[in-house]
Amino acid sequence: MSIWESRFGYSIRLVMFGALIAVGCGIPLGVLIAKNPTSGLSRTSSVVLAALISIPNFVLGLLMIILLASHLKIIKVLPDWDSPGSWIVPAIVLAVMPMANIARMTLASITNIMNEDYVRTARAKGLSQTRVTISHVLRNALVPIITFLGPTIMEMLTGLLIVENLFSFPGFGRVYWESVLRLDYPMILGLTLVYSTTIMLVNILIEISCEILDPRIRSIKQ
Repeated sequence: MSIWESRFGYSIRLVMFGALIAVGCGIPLGVLIAKNPTSGLSRTSSVVLAALISIPNFVLGLLMIILLASHLKIIKVLPDWDSPGSWIVPAIVLAVMPMANIARMTLASITNIMNEDYVRTARAKGLSQTRVTISHVLRNALVPIITFLGPTIMEMLTGLLIVENLFSFPGFGRVYWESVLRLDYPMILGLTLVYSTTIMLVNILIEISCEILDPRIRSIKQ
C-alpha cells in the first residue's frame, strides 16, 4: 500500500482537492468584486461571502447530506470513496469557508494596490482594466494572498476532524477523532506529531513561495 492509499494519504488528497476549489474560486471571485465594487453582483457576492464565513462546516455538511443524499438522491449516504465523484461534496464543504476568506483577502489586497502610482501610470498609458488588473495589480497582490494560504490550509487540516466524521471518510482526521473518544493517548500523541509536522512543512512551502514571487523579501532578510 502506497502512502496515497493510506488514511493519511486520503486526508492529504482531500485537503489538496479542497485547496484547489478554495483558491480556484476564491481568487477569481475576489478579483471580480474588486473590478466592479459598486455593481449589484459584487454587493450580492460580498453578502454571500459573509454568510459563508459565518456557517460552520458541520452545519453546512449536515445540510448538504440532508439535501443531496436524503431529498435529491444525488449522492449516497455512504459513498464509494474509490470513485472520484464521491470526493466532490466533502471537498466543497471543507473548502467553502476558506474560499470565502481567500476571496475577501484578494479583494482587500487588490483594493489597497488599485491606487498605487504604477497602477495609475498603467491606466494613463491606455491599458485596459483587465490587463492592468492581471499584469500589474494581481501579480503584486499575490504575496499577501499566498501568505494567507498558510493559516487557511491549517484551518482545512483541523476541519478534517469534523468533515471526515460527517461523511464517514476513511481519513486521518477520523482516526484522530476516534482516538480521542477511546482516550488512546499514544495514538493521539503520534497523530498530533504528524499534524504539527505537516503544518510546519506547509509554512515552509508558503515562505519559499513568497520569496520566489517577491525577491524583495530575500533582500530584506539579507
